[in-house]
Amino acid sequence: MSFGAPTIVASGWTDGLRLRRTASWIRGSEQGVHRANEMLPEMTPETPLVAPGGGAGARFDQALATRIVELTVHGLDLAAATDSASTMSPRALSITGHILDVRLDGDRPVDLAADAQWVVAATGRAPHADSRLPVMS
Repeated sequence: MSFGAPTIVASGWTDGLRLRRTASWIRGSEQGVHRANEMLPEMTPETPLVAPGGGAGARFDQALATRIVELTVHGLDLAAATDSASTMSPRALSITGHILDVRLDGDRPVDLAADAQWVVAATGRAPHADSRLPVMS
């Protein structure tokens, strides 16, 4: 699949890895966020993104969905690992839950109606009797 000429090059994190001091990293991050905020209104779901170095790309909507799932699932992992009482955003859990619903063959198990429980079981972070789980690990 070809996305044509790249319109966005995600080089911010590679630049960030090269920065050695916290203050420099913060300034670089702030500049990256500012640039992203300027670009977002012009982006459509179909806008192609290209990985650093011109590697494999993805559409903006697909890349955003992937990042939401990663941040939500790993946020739950961090909260569990640190015995934190922190909770994930209900919106992030809802989006992640929906993405996992789409991957499941059929309806979500009745006992996993709550998005947080569903995300944990569907990603293999907790065992569940349903043989279709996990849908992603």
